Amino acid sequence: MESGSSNLSILAPPVFYGENYQAWAMRMQSYMEGCDYWEAIEEDFEVTSLSDKLSSFAHEISEEHAEEPRKKNLSQEIKRNVQL
Repeated sequence: MESGSSNLSILAPPVFYGENYQAWAMRMQSYMEGCDYWEAIEEDFEVTSLSDKLSSFAHEISEEHAEEPRKKNLSQEIKRNVQL
């Protein structure tokens, strides 16, 4: 059985050390194809900007917080009706 460190090198992307770019580029393409990343390079892959993701997340959070008082009021109303 091989050592654990050799298994990790299979998962690591090839590193470019400034020499032999063509060989590195072929290895990098193979690595990216194996990880299903190459599709994003070949096609016009639309990437959502981080600011768009953050504003969307902030909107979701604000909606959740807006619902909390309504849920609290509803639970209080249910408790009052049960007590009657």
